[in-house]
Amino acid sequence: MLWWLLGFPAGATLLLIGWGQLNAWGTQPAVYEVRSSAEIEPFVRSWGQWLGEGGRIVVRHPLSGSEAELRKRRFKTRPDVLLFRYRNADANCGTFDEIRARFHREGITHELERTRKRNRVRALVVELDPDDVFTPTAAARLLDVTLSPAPSHLQVFCEGRIRSEADVPATALIPPTQAHRAGHEVGARIGRLWSRFIRA
Repeated sequence: MLWWLLGFPAGATLLLIGWGQLNAWGTQPAVYEVRSSAEIEPFVRSWGQWLGEGGRIVVRHPLSGSEAELRKRRFKTRPDVLLFRYRNADANCGTFDEIRARFHREGITHELERTRKRNRVRALVVELDPDDVFTPTAAARLLDVTLSPAPSHLQVFCEGRIRSEADVPATALIPPTQAHRAGHEVGARIGRLWSRFIRA
């Protein structure tokens, strides 16, 4: 009896810790591995429309650590935009000037985002329309120029809120979090098993 009384609080504590760990894991972004910038297009097509204000799609080269992002901006009086940004920070610092020169050579229209206080260049920015059918292709092209020579391994994920208002887009949502991705994969497997059972 004494063992049970001592063991129950310990078991309950372990369950609470496990539940907390599961929740923390579930809310982390789902990171997808792709082999080329062209494989980024479905993610831009989906998340570009589903993300809320300030959300971002991150494309990272895991070996060099360099990354580019597409940041969502929503407005009340004009259409939403996706800002393709190559930041002058972290792993990008060593290549930023080279990428900037490459943008000029390729004739890519862009703006320079600057810091407020010191007026230093913060990022290269290209404005894209998330509703345009050609935006995913344009984003892939920008990634080709930014991450050239084209790497054979990239990671893509999104951060930020997903829209839940009445005007959610008709585009299918690629699972943005670990929990959503796990649930999607379990559902897909159950669906495949069920379809086999029906056919049998």
